[in-house]
Amino acid sequence: MEPAPAASSLLRAVTCCLLPLFGAVVIAFMAQAGLARHGASGVSIAPAYAAGDCDPAAPMVMKGLPAPGECTPPVAAGPLVINAPASTPAVMQVAPGPTTVPLAPSGPVVIDGRTDVVLKDLHVTSTSGPCIIVRNSQRVSILDSEIGPCGGKGIELNRSSAIRVSDSYIHPEFAASGCCDTADGIHAILSSQVVIQGNVIAYAETNVELQGVTQSEVMGNYLVNPQGPYPRGGQVQVWSYGTTRSSDVSVHYNYAMSTKDPSFLYPESQWDAISIGQSDRVTVGNNYVIGGRSHSGCGIAADDGANSVQFLSNTIIDTGQCGIGIGSGTNQVVDGNRIYGIGLNLPDAGNTALYVWNQYAVPCGPVSISNNIAVLTRPDGKLSSYWDGGGCGNVSLSNNTWDTAAISQLSPVEVKFPPPPTPPMPYMMLNQVTSGAVASLRKPTAQLVAKGAP
Repeated sequence: MEPAPAASSLLRAVTCCLLPLFGAVVIAFMAQAGLARHGASGVSIAPAYAAGDCDPAAPMVMKGLPAPGECTPPVAAGPLVINAPASTPAVMQVAPGPTTVPLAPSGPVVIDGRTDVVLKDLHVTSTSGPCIIVRNSQRVSILDSEIGPCGGKGIELNRSSAIRVSDSYIHPEFAASGCCDTADGIHAILSSQVVIQGNVIAYAETNVELQGVTQSEVMGNYLVNPQGPYPRGGQVQVWSYGTTRSSDVSVHYNYAMSTKDPSFLYPESQWDAISIGQSDRVTVGNNYVIGGRSHSGCGIAADDGANSVQFLSNTIIDTGQCGIGIGSGTNQVVDGNRIYGIGLNLPDAGNTALYVWNQYAVPCGPVSISNNIAVLTRPDGKLSSYWDGGGCGNVSLSNNTWDTAAISQLSPVEVKFPPPPTPPMPYMMLNQVTSGAVASLRKPTAQLVAKGAP
């Protein structure tokens, strides 16, 4: 059957720009999109394209609308799989474009063994499995896109390097049935130089899960209502993958919010908001962390074997039974943080603003705690700013402000420490994807009254 006339220009663009680079992959994709003809020997390509319709030397773009001269692959409901060819790797780039282009709908995307790929201005969904998988690839960017709902994770980054995910709305909204990592927002495994910046990430098993990751940063994102179940249920978790530890990771300038507010699509089920374990040289700084009612979780925690961790200049408000916890690891620094909390009326809640207590059979200490302002009010009205449960040696304490003095410096927190923008630090600029995401986090009836950050 001949392709419909409306599809002819798209078909010419595909044959012009994609076929020399992707071969059989493009043929299969065209067949799925209904743009190829079937002959006696299977799939065949339509007749020649008109000269001048597409410049084969122009950069390929995966986004909603092409700029003049660009070649754009088609969009289909099924999975788009980009595999490395035997030779002549494709370079997929994108020219800067306006932030008001409509998002092009797309099925799940798999990028395998590729270099220099940009996904932009897409709305990617899936009914089974992750929305996007990047595997064994380098220099891949996912920009200005909506990812979700998904039939699994939002984005999986596996054994890849130089990856950027920025200015996008990622919301898998997939209910994990158990442990672990079937429904994370972004799940990075054995990857390096990963930058996750300026996104709105919500309603995931853990919103950002980094395992065996090095030289990476999570920066300036708005993180909302992780879903769990335990041992996930975090805004950001940095951990090992098997015996490969994460190292040299920075988590900074994020706004991490958890709430039971019924106007949101899904209430939080948070344990620790930001947790570090089996990792080396991780800095958690200048984050705004609010909410979470776990009987055992904290706002920020150094967990099993987290060494050389620095918790610096964070604002932590009402994160349940604990603000900052040092539960393990060597050479820990806790400096310049502001912690204000109301404890939980639960029999097994520790209810203290900041604690040091070795809970694992690995070394703990030394620990330096300085220049913090911290207080938690327990249900009985007593104040608990700091507790040392032992096992980490002599803890260095200097220039900290506790209890009543801390209350006077921190309260009212809504006046002295208002929340940052949503998201706090976009990569390029606040765009239609992330600005629209803030309203989309709420149920339709609540969107009429919700203005800005919750």
